[in-house]
Amino acid sequence: MAQLNFFARILVVLTLSSTQLVHAKSDPVYDAFESYKKCIKAIKKEGKQTVSTENYKDFCKSELNHLKEVAPNSFPQIDKVIQSWLSRK
Repeated sequence: MAQLNFFARILVVLTLSSTQLVHAKSDPVYDAFESYKKCIKAIKKEGKQTVSTENYKDFCKSELNHLKEVAPNSFPQIDKVIQSWLSRK
C-alpha cells in the first residue's frame, strides 16, 4: 500500500509539473526525473558510496540541476519524492 501511495505521489507531481499534453511527445519533467533516478541507482549499485537523504544533493548534480530547471515550481514536491524514495531500503 505504501509503495502504491509513493508511486501515486510521483505520478501526481510529474503530471502537475508538466506543461505538455500527453501525446507522442516526451515529458521533460518525467525524463529529467528518470535521468536523475538512473544516475542515483548506478551509484548505489556500484556500492562505493552511500547515497542518503542527507547527502543526495552531492551526487548527480547535473541531472539534479536539470530537474530543477525543467520543474522550478514543482521542485519542492519532487524533492520530497526523492527523499522518500531514498529513505526506502
